[in-house]
Amino acid sequence: MLSSRIFIFIFALLSSAIQAAQVAHWGSDCKRNRTEPVVHSGIGEKQQIILDALASESLAVSYHLYDPTGNLDISVGRAIPFHAASTFKAGILMAAVYISQSEKKKSLREMVRVRNSFRSVVGRKIFSVPLGDKNLRQDKTPEYLDGEVPLYFLLQDMITNSSNLATNLVIEHYGRKKISRVLRNRFSLREFHLRRLLYDTPAHERCIDITVTPRTYTSMYPLIFSDFFSQESKQFLYETLSSPVHREGIPALLPSHFSVYFKPGNTGQIVADAGAVIPPDGKPYYFSAFIAYYKNKTEARNAIAQASLAACQMVAAARGNTFSCGATE
Repeated sequence: MLSSRIFIFIFALLSSAIQAAQVAHWGSDCKRNRTEPVVHSGIGEKQQIILDALASESLAVSYHLYDPTGNLDISVGRAIPFHAASTFKAGILMAAVYISQSEKKKSLREMVRVRNSFRSVVGRKIFSVPLGDKNLRQDKTPEYLDGEVPLYFLLQDMITNSSNLATNLVIEHYGRKKISRVLRNRFSLREFHLRRLLYDTPAHERCIDITVTPRTYTSMYPLIFSDFFSQESKQFLYETLSSPVHREGIPALLPSHFSVYFKPGNTGQIVADAGAVIPPDGKPYYFSAFIAYYKNKTEARNAIAQASLAACQMVAAARGNTFSCGATE
C-alpha cells in the first residue's frame, strides 16, 4: 500500500535524523505534559511498530494531514498540546482580521503605538520582549519604538519576519481574551490556548503557556478559504501567509508552482510548521508537524520538509495522481 510505504519513509527518516533527541516533556516544564497517551489514527500495524520504536528512543513527533478532497485524515504521533512556538501567530492573524472586518470601527490602517512594556498575567509584573542585535534581527517593528505604525504593518511583520514584539502589540491591541473567544468559540478551535503574551516569564514559570495540537492547525487553515472572511480580507491573508522568510519546512521540497500558506516556528525545544498547500488542481490540503527536543535544528527542519513531501505524495495518490509532487514516487 502507498500509505504504508510513505509513512515508513517518514518515520525512518525521523529516526535517522533525530534519533539522539532527549524528551522529558513537550515544550515546557509542566509535569502535566509528560504522561499523555499516544494517539494515532489512519495507520496500520507496520506504522505502529515504527511508532513503538520511536517511543523507545524518546522522540516527540506529531503530524496531522487533512485532505477533504482525497478523504484523508491521518494523525501520527502524540495528539497532545505542544508549546505553540511561532506557528500560533497565524491564528492571531486570522482572529485579528476577523475582528477588524466584523467591527467596522477597527481598521487595519489604524495607527498603533510601538512600545516594549507589557504586564504579566501573573501579578501584573512588567516585562519586555528581547530585541537582540539590531544588525542581526529580521523583524522591522523594533525600528519604530516610541513611534506609530499601521496595524497591517504589525500583522505582516508578525508573520513574514515572525516579530515577537509585533505579536504582543497585536494581541494587546485587540485584547487577549477577545482573540481567544474568536479562536475558541467563533472558529471552534477548542485546543488553541492563548493564555499569555510572549516572554511572559512569570506566567511560563507557572505553566501558563500558549499551546495547540497539530490537529488544531489543520482545522484552522481551512478558515482562510471560508465565508468567515470577505474577499478583501482573504486577499490580505493569502498575501501575508505566503510571505514567511523561513521556508525550510513545509514548502522546502514542494514544486515552486504550488501555493503554500503557512507559518513555521521554533523555540529552543520545538520545531514546528503548519499550513495549507494548494497543488495544481486548485484544491487545498492541510498539514502540520511538531518535533520536540530535537538535537539539531537543521535536521529537524529537514525532517519536516521530507514529511511534507511524503504527505504531498499521499495526497496525489488519493486524488488519482492528477499532479506530481516533484519527486520520484
